[in-house]
Amino acid sequence: MLKLQLASLVAGHGMLVHPPSRNAVDRTLEEFANGAWPAQTDGCNCADSRGGCPAASAARASGGGQACLWFSQGCAIGCPSCTNLHGHTNVSLCEHPTATATLNSPALRTMNVDAPPGTERDVYRFNPWRAPGTAPVADSCGMAGGSPHPVRQDAALFYDTAFARQGDLGSKVLAPAPSGTVWARGSAQEVAWAIRYNHGGGYAYRLCPAGQPLTEACFQRTHLRFVGRPSLRWNDGKELHFNGTYISEGTHPPNSMWARNPIPRINDSPEDSGSPAPYNHSACRDPAVGGGCRQFEEVCESASPPWWPIEPTARKGDIEGMCSGDWTGGVIVDHVRIPATLPAGEYVLSWRWDCEETAQIWAACADVTIS
Repeated sequence: MLKLQLASLVAGHGMLVHPPSRNAVDRTLEEFANGAWPAQTDGCNCADSRGGCPAASAARASGGGQACLWFSQGCAIGCPSCTNLHGHTNVSLCEHPTATATLNSPALRTMNVDAPPGTERDVYRFNPWRAPGTAPVADSCGMAGGSPHPVRQDAALFYDTAFARQGDLGSKVLAPAPSGTVWARGSAQEVAWAIRYNHGGGYAYRLCPAGQPLTEACFQRTHLRFVGRPSLRWNDGKELHFNGTYISEGTHPPNSMWARNPIPRINDSPEDSGSPAPYNHSACRDPAVGGGCRQFEEVCESASPPWWPIEPTARKGDIEGMCSGDWTGGVIVDHVRIPATLPAGEYVLSWRWDCEETAQIWAACADVTIS
């Protein structure tokens, strides 16, 4: 019998911001104007439900509306399907998983990295990032709200609109949203995504011809390769290039290339430190005040203090640093190589974020033209 560690939560969000995604279809609605959002849901770009998001956040503007609320949950590696219910767990979600964790090096993990792999302390070994691509999804373009039904009354629930309703599948209900993005065959092209709530893990970009069903099988046939150095691009336009961590061993499909999320998770209490009691970090306090709550070293220089509330009206645990935590300060930029042999035509780009702290996978789809 499966036992769950924590109640189901919908507390981790991310979204594709370049190219603009179909999932941000509702960002032009009056309810989401100027970065605001209805009380029934949650914001994708900031935490200030009363004041909305700063207009200057141009780097994240295409991630407005509910772009960050399309995901799958209850998705464990080696299981045939997602439960659509369980976000935070420390067990497998099927009786006979067909895969086990393949990313066991601390340099590739993003949560609880000092726990010996496969031991009781290694509580995240069943979650998607520990074997990238092997966990199932409810839909390759995400499910609205991550469940057919609201899973908790105080969670970030999907706000139903004329475009989509709670539980809708992105590949079925999201219409093409051409943005004029044209990529030449054989070229390196910029892609970017943004975090709202950080669950560690890593991500990949894939392509599927626009005229075909947008399934994992289709997207897995054209995994894009990362090239060059990634960067963090802050909302004020500043940019920092760094050495990314890319993985192509222990991934699915075999040799597919994935990138580790470079933004370390910040935990706001000993109970939320990435290790089960009694192994949690004694340096982590509520509210978080020290480096012991950060899961790994950030790539930019640490600010003083190490982190702060995102906005004055944010929840107590809604915190970030210069490039850590629930990072609303900018976007994560990569470059991917478009295969030189790819036939020209209309395609759908898939961004898939396999989380490590949770049994969740965020997804988005965007329209591009290959010339």
